[in-house]
Amino acid sequence: MRQVYLIYLSDSRYDYAGLINTKRMKVSPKLGLPYLKGALNIKGIKAEVFDQDINNFSMDDLISKIKVDQPFFVGFYASERLKDSVLLWLERIRQHCHSTLLVVGGPGFFSYTDYHQVGCDIVCHGEGEVTVLEIVEYVQGQRNLASIRGISWKDGETITVNAARAPISDLDSIPFPIRENIDKYVDNHYFTMKKPFVSMMASRGCQWRCSYCASPEIWGKITRCRSVKNVVDEIESLVLNYKIKYIAFKDDCFGSKLSWLREFSETMVLRNFGVKFSCMVNPSDLCHGYEEKIILLKTAGCDMLIFGVQSADPDILAKIGRPYIGVDALPSIVRFSKKSGICVVLEFIFGLPGETKASVNKTINFVSRVRPNVVQYNLLKLLEGSDLFNSKQMDDVPIMISHRQLRKIVFLAYFRHYLAPEIFFHNIFFIIRYNPKYIFSGLALILYPFTMAVRLICSGCFSLKKD
Repeated sequence: MRQVYLIYLSDSRYDYAGLINTKRMKVSPKLGLPYLKGALNIKGIKAEVFDQDINNFSMDDLISKIKVDQPFFVGFYASERLKDSVLLWLERIRQHCHSTLLVVGGPGFFSYTDYHQVGCDIVCHGEGEVTVLEIVEYVQGQRNLASIRGISWKDGETITVNAARAPISDLDSIPFPIRENIDKYVDNHYFTMKKPFVSMMASRGCQWRCSYCASPEIWGKITRCRSVKNVVDEIESLVLNYKIKYIAFKDDCFGSKLSWLREFSETMVLRNFGVKFSCMVNPSDLCHGYEEKIILLKTAGCDMLIFGVQSADPDILAKIGRPYIGVDALPSIVRFSKKSGICVVLEFIFGLPGETKASVNKTINFVSRVRPNVVQYNLLKLLEGSDLFNSKQMDDVPIMISHRQLRKIVFLAYFRHYLAPEIFFHNIFFIIRYNPKYIFSGLALILYPFTMAVRLICSGCFSLKKD
C-alpha cells in the first residue's frame, strides 16, 4: 500500500546568544507533521514520519527507501534553520528519483521559489491539514493542482502561486496529531520537565503584531482557540495511551482569553490528570488582573511560565511594535508567580533595531532586578514573512555593538544571574521541592556554563580584556 513520507531533518541548535550547543540537552517532540499524519490517517492514508533527531538516517537511506516504496509523495518540514539542509536534500533526491513528487511545508514556505528551483514540485503556504489531503487526491488523479488553494507549484520552468487558503476556522475539526517515539524526546533546559512529555497547541495565531515575528503570516492575523473540551480530551488520550507527565504548550500566547482560561482551569481540576505543563505568555496579556490569571494557570497544572520580553528598553520595544506596559508590570508578575510555585523564564532578543551596548546593559540590569528563575538571551534572526524582514528596516540601522562584544556581555551576564545567591539557592530549593529527579537529568545543563568558559578561554574566543 502506497503511503506518504514526512521528513524532519536535524539541525545544530545554538542557544544563549550562540554560546551553547544544546543538541544533546534538547530533542523537542514534533507537532506539525504529526498533525498531517493524523489528518491523513482519518482518510485511510498511511503516513510515516521520519525524524532525523531521533533516527539518524542518511540521504542515501532515504533515497533507497523512496525507490523501493514509491510513496505518494515525500514531504519536508522547512524552517529558517533547516532551509539549507532541505534544499540540499531536495536537489539530491530529485537527481536520483526523477518521478517522485516532492513537497515542502512549514514556516519556511516564504522561500518557495528557492525550493522550486532545486526540484520541489509543491510548496504548501500556511496550514496544511486540508491541503495535504488534496495533494493526495491530485496524485490519485481526482483533482488538478490549479484547484488546490494555499500552494505554489512548478510546471516546467513556470511557478504558479494559487489563491491563499483561509485559516481553518474550527480547530476542533482537526484530528489529533499522531505521535510516535514519545520516550525518545527530552528537554533538560528547564527545572520542571518530566518524561514522557509532548508538545501541544491550544490555539493558533496571536493578537500582537511584533515586527520581528512571522506568526501573523503563518497562522493568520487573528487568534483561533480550540474548545476547552477538545484540548482536555487530547490530554486525556495522551495520559491513557502514553502515560505522559508533562506538556509543553507552544501557543504564541497561551490562555490570553480569560473566559477560556477559567473554563480550562476548572476542567483540568475536575479531570485530575496530574499532568503539569509549561506555556508561553506575552507580558501585556498578564499586566491587568495578573493574580487571578496566574492562580488559574497554577491550578490547572502550570509550573513554568515563559515570557517573551525581548528587551527592557522602551525605545527598542516601540520600534518593534511591543507595548512597554507589560514589561513595566513584570517585576510584580514574576514575584507573584515565583511565590505561587511557578518557574519563570524571561526570553530576550539582542540585535533589534536601535540596539546599543547601553540598551543591552539596560536589559541585563532589568533581569538582575526582576530575578527570574531562568533567563535566555538570543541573537536576532530575521524571519522571512516578518515585517522587519520585509521592510528591510535593519539595513538602515547601524550596528552599534559587535558580535564579539555581545558574546562577552552575555556570558558574564549568565554567570552574574545564575550564581547570584538568591537565584542559585531559590532554584536549588525549587528543584528539590518540585522536581528532584531533575538533579540527575539536568546536570549537563548546570555544568555547561563552566565547561563553555574553559572552551572559550582556551580557544582565544573570549577574554576579560576590554574590546
